[in-house]
Amino acid sequence: QPFFQCHALCFLQEVWGVGRAQLTIPSLMAKDQRDDCLSRNSIMEPFQVPQWRTAFLGRWLSNSVWSEILYTMMFQVILQTGGLYDMVRTNAAHCVYRSKHTFSQSRSKSLKGVEATLWTDIAAWDGRYDLLVFNTHLDPWVSENRQQQVNEIRDFMTTTIHEIEEHLPDRQKRNAWSNTGVLVVGDFNVKSDTNEYETLFMNRGWKDSMAIASSKQTPSNNTLREEHTYDKSNSLVCFPEDCGRIDYIFMVDAVEGREFLPLHCLRCSTYRQPHGDELSDHYPIVAQVIPSPTMSRVATRSASLCPITGKP
Repeated sequence: QPFFQCHALCFLQEVWGVGRAQLTIPSLMAKDQRDDCLSRNSIMEPFQVPQWRTAFLGRWLSNSVWSEILYTMMFQVILQTGGLYDMVRTNAAHCVYRSKHTFSQSRSKSLKGVEATLWTDIAAWDGRYDLLVFNTHLDPWVSENRQQQVNEIRDFMTTTIHEIEEHLPDRQKRNAWSNTGVLVVGDFNVKSDTNEYETLFMNRGWKDSMAIASSKQTPSNNTLREEHTYDKSNSLVCFPEDCGRIDYIFMVDAVEGREFLPLHCLRCSTYRQPHGDELSDHYPIVAQVIPSPTMSRVATRSASLCPITGKP
């Protein structure tokens, strides 16, 4: 909970019933955490989640095994979220659009896919700019599936833009997107030092926020590529041979002729917890991102975004 309280928007993968209550129910927080939340926000609820993902079962059954089982069934069978989840700190932003696409091809049976969310009234950006985020989780081990899944993400991005323009008339003009930044975030299961990384992401024009942020601090990108998000030092890691930097926050400048708000990544790094006290089997990525036009106010205003992969 203290980690999430420090960031405006959080995007997670592999969120099912286990541990979900701790993410959303203030009564399950330690007293000092609740007090800190109250002092920061002057309200009890530290986070907002979509209404159909609220913790009503958790409030009823507390943090029981039955609550975990019921929520896992709800996410998997009824809502078919594919484990994708997001949280926003209260009053930090407002979600006005949400849509999910399930991949047509996947090795797992968890209905992996990509979810689009459009965020407005972003407090850190003075409410002047919006943010469209695509949260995803690609297949491990099968590169052919990942190729197909990234192609589907590209097509889904186009479909999402058209749907938003249809449902939000003020965006029908192409230049309306110039005030909207776009991110693609999540667990991609592709190591950063491979040809697959270059083919799937760099050749599409997606900008790696960690590579950009780190290149400003080091002479080369060799150091940043070794900052593993899935690392042997994590006590929850089950496949040490697959360790590497495989989670990303990509910034996207244009899709299908729509030019988006250029984003600038101030800093981006993994957040490492003490051994045995990790949030997940993947280390979270934390990025501070601002619209390029606001660079003059960089010292005072920035939005923190963090995709977190694994069971919280």
